[in-house]
Amino acid sequence: MWIFTNNEFLSAVRHRDMPDHLMIRYRNREQAQACTIPGEVTITQMADYIARKTVSETDFTNWMVDKIQELQYDNYKDSTKQTMMHEAPLMDVWQTMHQWQTKEEHGDNAYNNHPSSAFWNDYHIDGDETVFCDDCWTRHKAEEECAPFGDDWDRVEEGETSE
Repeated sequence: MWIFTNNEFLSAVRHRDMPDHLMIRYRNREQAQACTIPGEVTITQMADYIARKTVSETDFTNWMVDKIQELQYDNYKDSTKQTMMHEAPLMDVWQTMHQWQTKEEHGDNAYNNHPSSAFWNDYHIDGDETVFCDDCWTRHKAEEECAPFGDDWDRVEEGETSE
């Protein structure tokens, strides 16, 4: 299982030799050391995931519950701006999953014919339909220049959209 929090990325799998434990795997030492799941960090230079912790299922479950209870943000990507996750390839993962969703919803030529996901199909600004811009990765009116990253979302939050 891959887990992205606003400060970390980790992979959780069942431990091969200890059925009541999980192997928590990290892409770098810093995240492993900063992660509050109890466990000793081990480093294996040539492994797919360089840093690992062996943890009890109970400790991992408690950590997950704590993460859910700590969740305060209403926009995940924005919550990463002041963390090490902001510099991670997080947006690449988002883009890949967005493309997969779009392909599933609209077929192989989705980005040529209808680049928006189903969520944005009825998205309007001032009553005019918007287009998804491949240059700035935002939605705006076709005749408008590219907006700075995030500007479109600010418009949504300010209520300047209609369905």
